[in-house]
Amino acid sequence: MNKKITLLVLMVLIVLAGALLFFYKNNIATQKSGAQNEPQNQPAAFSVLDEKDYTALTGMETYEVKSAEFKVYAPKNTLTAPGYFEVYQSGTKVFASDPDYLISGLLSFVFGDTTYVVVKDYSGGAHCCDTDYLFRVNPAGQVKLIKTFDIGNVTISKDSLLLKNNKLYLVLIDDRFQYFHTAYVDSYFFNQYLRLDGDAVYAANQDFAEIIAKTAQDCRAKIAHDASDAWLNDFLCYAANYTLIGKQNTALEDFNGFFNQFFPSGSGKDSFGETIQRDTLKQEIIETLQHDRFN
Repeated sequence: MNKKITLLVLMVLIVLAGALLFFYKNNIATQKSGAQNEPQNQPAAFSVLDEKDYTALTGMETYEVKSAEFKVYAPKNTLTAPGYFEVYQSGTKVFASDPDYLISGLLSFVFGDTTYVVVKDYSGGAHCCDTDYLFRVNPAGQVKLIKTFDIGNVTISKDSLLLKNNKLYLVLIDDRFQYFHTAYVDSYFFNQYLRLDGDAVYAANQDFAEIIAKTAQDCRAKIAHDASDAWLNDFLCYAANYTLIGKQNTALEDFNGFFNQFFPSGSGKDSFGETIQRDTLKQEIIETLQHDRFN
């Protein structure tokens, strides 16, 4: 009798174990299936569509994006009839630039479900000036001017576009220190990072704080070994990059010491042979740093 009871109990335990195992496997399979069916955060699609050069354009050329048209007119005479461009939405003119020498190019790219078009307006100067107009064309085909960049000596190109962590950035060269006590060719230019998010364009230098800080620190380290005609550019590098990440005061606190290292009397000569005074030069740097090139 005891053997029969023991056998019965053993069979019940085996059945229960089998039931538990079946439930466990079925539950895991259901969880996996559910996880696969959950929506995933897919990276936004990014691609450059076109990069056009209009410097040799004659007449007029049209560039179309969905229901938007960009009509670029070549200059008939750069003095009396310079070039310009117009933007049309479903046949209706919604924008026209002021004639200003020539339209030098156009860049179009896609990020997510939005298309962007940059039209580049060049004033004709040797080292100046370029105005870049940034338009977005939304999924419905509506076109809108979202930012005008008085960009100076450079222009936005496909190399200016940077995709990082599924975010799109414009990497723009800041030339605010051009001719700053030195020739143009020796002037210090530096990068700024702006994030492009729908209709918004805003400074995003903090997203690259590690890179920017290293650039600043490397320039600071060089000053100790610089010649008297090179230290100022390295200091501008140090101060400008630290300013981008909120550390301007740290750099400026070092200015007097570096200046005195090369000019103990408190005055010296710049690359043009002109006299520079320590306090006056420091104030010039502060005022130039206050002028944000792109905002």
